[in-house]
Amino acid sequence: MRYNICGYSQEILLNYNLDCNDATLLRTFMDIYTSSSEKLEYITIENEKFVWLTYGYISEQLQLLGSPRTIKRKIDKLIEKNILKRVILNSKNKKAGKYMYLAPGENYSVFENKNTEEKNQMTNTPHQVTKCHKGHDKVSLDPMTSCQVKDSSIIDSSIGDNNNTHTEEKALPIIADIMKKYNELNLPKYTFRPKDRIIMECIRTLGAVNFFKALEIMSRSSFVKNTFSINMIFKIDNLKNALNGTFNDRKKSPEKETLLNVSNKKTYKPNKNNEELFKLLGLR
Repeated sequence: MRYNICGYSQEILLNYNLDCNDATLLRTFMDIYTSSSEKLEYITIENEKFVWLTYGYISEQLQLLGSPRTIKRKIDKLIEKNILKRVILNSKNKKAGKYMYLAPGENYSVFENKNTEEKNQMTNTPHQVTKCHKGHDKVSLDPMTSCQVKDSSIIDSSIGDNNNTHTEEKALPIIADIMKKYNELNLPKYTFRPKDRIIMECIRTLGAVNFFKALEIMSRSSFVKNTFSINMIFKIDNLKNALNGTFNDRKKSPEKETLLNVSNKKTYKPNKNNEELFKLLGLR
């Protein structure tokens, strides 16, 4: 049995009746929670740190897991199992509303302790935060507001850029799944894959369903396989073109055969002018 799922013991996940999606959500939350990004907002309650998040924001980061309502159900399950804890405030920055703050629960320590015992440390790959909250976002299912927040590795120089090597071992779980699908479709081979932010931008722009559909369409195109590189595959315009049918292989129409009308039976009508000429020449 594989030990690690997103850096967590599979045995512990099974004991808490959690699946791979739950592990991905928990891993992503902890990456955000432990980030040193100054763009994130924290509060301290009884000497414990909580981070402000919305279901819509988490859904934007993990589109493969589903809608904000799906994210809410999964977080509710983690809270019921005391793996996460939640605080709801009725105002933030003097603005009324309901605002959710999350922190690891008491049972989360079980996941970390198990990994320590097995000497298999969790991967703390910084999560890519591409949009930030603004004052009017609430705990409800509000969509995220646009604000460019770069990867925490860019904000904090103490965190290295884990995408320099572009290896699958250091990829986020979502990126690893995408590249696994890419390789299964036998798309153009590569030495270095695109950076995480480029791949995630494709997902955010097209949505997970259309993104994977575009990859499958490209995998059936001989033109794409013979002329495209991996960087061209992960260009949003090329993915859109695939969905629009640009790269569909065209079937050659059968060539029309040119038939000659050859017949030995020919009928000639006498030409009166020629007959007169033949008589003058003595040929008649």
